[in-house]
Amino acid sequence: MMINNIYWIRHGQSVANTHKYLHSIYLDPPLTEIGQAEILNVAVTLKNKNIDLIICSPLIRSIESGMIIKNYLHVHSGLDPILVTWNNISEKGFGLDNISINNIISCIQPKTLKDSLSSGSNFDTFNTEFNKIIKKYKNIVIVGHEKINSIYIKKLTNQSIMPMKNGEIIKIVYSNGIPISVENYLRKYN
Repeated sequence: MMINNIYWIRHGQSVANTHKYLHSIYLDPPLTEIGQAEILNVAVTLKNKNIDLIICSPLIRSIESGMIIKNYLHVHSGLDPILVTWNNISEKGFGLDNISINNIISCIQPKTLKDSLSSGSNFDTFNTEFNKIIKKYKNIVIVGHEKINSIYIKKLTNQSIMPMKNGEIIKIVYSNGIPISVENYLRKYN
């Protein structure tokens, strides 16, 4: 029996999360110091979870979040999970994020996963590729955005979740490719 632990994470606080309309100024906002601290807390929480793979949206705030997790795990746990970007989990938002995706050249995506993590724009493409990934990797982190995380978790598990806060973790346990539990693994109430 194959058990997978999938940790869905919303990126840490970005510059755009600090001001109501700042998103229209920043095409692809970076993390704030608070956002970096939120993700460091996530990394500490994942320290002994044997993370194999970190999948990030290709936007700066998600990549920065993924890098913080990867670097922390490498230094403090001796783990060095593969870090990749994936257009399938990009935020739709105001459309500005989609423009910024075209300007990002990912130097962290290894050739071995390039074909399996192809770009796509819908859940069916994501689901097909995701099912291939969970056959190969046991403990996976997915760093994305509140709206797309909520939609995909609902489609994967048929369970609605509360809107995710920055740096929050939702854990889904799979058994033989079927989700068997969903929990607010690291829920922020502030």
